Amino acid sequence: MYKKLSVKHYSFFVPVFTFLMIFVSCTKDPAGGPNPIGGLIPFKVTVVNRLQTTAKITWEASASIFNSSDSIHYKVAINNRQLATGLSVTSYNITGISPDTLYNGLVTAYTAGGDTATAAFVLEKVNGIMWYSSENDVIEARGLHTSLHLFQAAFGTAGGGSNIGYFSSPVFSNDTMFIANSVTSYFSLQAFNAKTGANIWRARPYSGGGYNTFITTELTYNQGKLFGIARNGATAVNAATGQTLWTNGGVTGTTVSTPIISDNKLLVAAGSTLFALDPNNGSELWRFGFDGDFDTRPVVYNNVIVFSTRAQKTYGVNKTTGAQIWMRDFVGTNKLYIPLPAPVIQNNLCIVGSSENGVFGLNPLTGATTWNYRNGLDEQSNFALNKDDGICYFAQTTGFTTYTTRLTAINCATGELVWEKNNGAEDTGNLIYVKGKLYMRHYIYRIESISASAGSAGALLSFNTAQCGSFTIVEDGVVYYHSSHGNF
Repeated sequence: MYKKLSVKHYSFFVPVFTFLMIFVSCTKDPAGGPNPIGGLIPFKVTVVNRLQTTAKITWEASASIFNSSDSIHYKVAINNRQLATGLSVTSYNITGISPDTLYNGLVTAYTAGGDTATAAFVLEKVNGIMWYSSENDVIEARGLHTSLHLFQAAFGTAGGGSNIGYFSSPVFSNDTMFIANSVTSYFSLQAFNAKTGANIWRARPYSGGGYNTFITTELTYNQGKLFGIARNGATAVNAATGQTLWTNGGVTGTTVSTPIISDNKLLVAAGSTLFALDPNNGSELWRFGFDGDFDTRPVVYNNVIVFSTRAQKTYGVNKTTGAQIWMRDFVGTNKLYIPLPAPVIQNNLCIVGSSENGVFGLNPLTGATTWNYRNGLDEQSNFALNKDDGICYFAQTTGFTTYTTRLTAINCATGELVWEKNNGAEDTGNLIYVKGKLYMRHYIYRIESISASAGSAGALLSFNTAQCGSFTIVEDGVVYYHSSHGNF
């Protein structure tokens, strides 16, 4: 699912150096005079950054193979259009380019005597960006259609090597990106300018706020406010300043869910209680107790709230009163009390998962089963939806010490299998569907995309990394979140 933004593209100015290895040629310039033994030393170009409408390139200085006294100059061209000539420096700032265009560039070194050497470079498109946190306490961006680094920005006091599991997914509102961090020595919340990478505000430092002030859920953005659950309760923050607006200390528990906004209610669970709060002041509107904790997020269909718990039960609750409407018990033989994927709504069905009994398509108003898909494997990752084609995707991991990931696509209306394939030997999650591609993270070390139409390898995005957190995708002005996120 996604949120539409009023701006179209996002970028950070802090560069991640991407080295493009090239082949060079040393030739005589046809315009120069004859010099059969002349030539220039090959060199390479580095794309320092590639932003929305600008880019910076640098290159190694060339030299004459035979120590010629001729001065060496450079010219730069992209897509067969010459940008500069007569340069004596080894860098150039390219302007007036489009984020939607791939540019093939060429730097040519030349002398008055006619010697030349050329080095190619590529400026990738930046209309699609994947944002994620890394182990170096930075927020990184990669091109969605390549695996190249684009930019990065530091979170708080960088360099501590914190566990990326403590970072939330990046959240966007127009030109601003927000992220939460629950590492005890860092700021809990931070806002960045999504075009320049500049820090806008840092809020709730541990030195002032104490251990209980960090947010342990995904952030949810709504109408100028950020919502999350900290150890000291549900909280709302002014998205423009980072100032805490209110905290409800009664919403605490060993497990807490990511909040969602529905109409004028903030819905969140803590422990074994679902709360409806007034998002303006945090006051409690009603509460509903249930069996088993849940720590994903609820979903709303018409006036019914649907959520699944670790006790393998799925509930339908009246959004106005908090009264139970229906309950389904999916406990299997082994009674695996584990986290379940957040339910998703497709057309008039609610899709829910269980640890032992497969995936169900339920009537969200009554809880009645429309279909049940089972392939003999336990557990599911978060769901990803292709709403245009009515397809639901999820991953299942089998094994204990040796893992095998199975990716599955089912028809949302009938529960029938569309395709299924084994895909690697790592636990898989953070599934997001974007324009015919299914993006996923294998544990914390690899991100890839595949074709969502047939489950075949896509190879447009596949890279290994030391560590990476949950990711968010921005393409063509639309933000795509994983289905456990409050802004899904």
